[in-house]
Amino acid sequence: MNTFKILIIFCSFTFITACGNSDDERHKINETLVKIESIYQEWDDSYRLIQLSSNRDRITSIIADLQTIERKLNAVSISEHKCMKMTKFYLSRHMDLTIESMYLFFDGKKAKSKGIASVAQDQLSEFKSSLARAKLTCP
Repeated sequence: MNTFKILIIFCSFTFITACGNSDDERHKINETLVKIESIYQEWDDSYRLIQLSSNRDRITSIIADLQTIERKLNAVSISEHKCMKMTKFYLSRHMDLTIESMYLFFDGKKAKSKGIASVAQDQLSEFKSSLARAKLTCP
């Protein structure tokens, strides 16, 4: 019986130390999460400007800003942070689809634009859920 207890304690300790992140790793993960969240906030602010604007030239300028923000997200490295892979994927996919739906809208393809915008919103919901999970499980 004592051997069994020792074995369980040893296995538990090995599992915890093998799966745990060092303080430096946790700090990097938190920094990356903050970057991704900050990029999303910047995106959301710019996107809200489009919703408030009726000037086509102004909207075109904001779309260019959205593309710049999307490139910022793509530059964020998460290779060592596997727990954030889907978080970044969902946000990137949301951005791609949102921009695509805007181009289709301006091209007069409103029905297709609306369908893609709906999928973009689904991706945004997935991003928010994934971000919440990453905040709980990554660090």
